Order: sequence, then structure tokens, then C-alpha cells
Amino acid sequence: MKITVSNTLNKIDPQRLDPSQLIVRNTGSSTVFFSWEEPASAAALHTGAAQGVPLKADEMLCFADREIDLNAPLHLVCASGESTTVNFTYRT
Repeated sequence: MKITVSNTLNKIDPQRLDPSQLIVRNTGSSTVFFSWEEPASAAALHTGAAQGVPLKADEMLCFADREIDLNAPLHLVCASGESTTVNFTYRT
């Protein structure tokens, strides 16, 4: 699956998917910031003390362990004026 992430809050909602594994790759050219916690605003996820974890262009995340809780949305956002493409796949 593929989504475009911009400076508005986006999310991958694994709880709807009930996955045992989730792979996310930033296939665009801008850094995307992610967080399991829901930010107060989209800007809060890429700036300040509440900043999410940066996932640079061409980097990948893999969640694949029985102990990992994937029952919450993964929030994604880019810095103001930027956008990127994120591809993800999951296994139930």
C-alpha cells in the first residue's frame, strides 16, 4: 500500500488490520516523522519536545515480534511545505 504524507497528520492504523508484522518504507525524498502517541498538532510531531522519530528518505521500519503491540495508529507527518511517499505492507 502507498500513501502520500504531507504536513497534515496522516496515520497507518494497524489495529484495523490486526497485523502480526508491519513494514514501512519512506520511498519519497523528504523526512517523515512518526509516533505511536497522537500529537497535539501535526506541527508538534516534527518540531519541539514532542518531536516524533525521523524516518529519512529510503529508510525502512520493521515491526515483527509477538511482543510488539500494533494495536494503535502510527502517526506520520512531514515538515511544513514538504511531502513524501510511504509504502507499507503487513501480515495478519
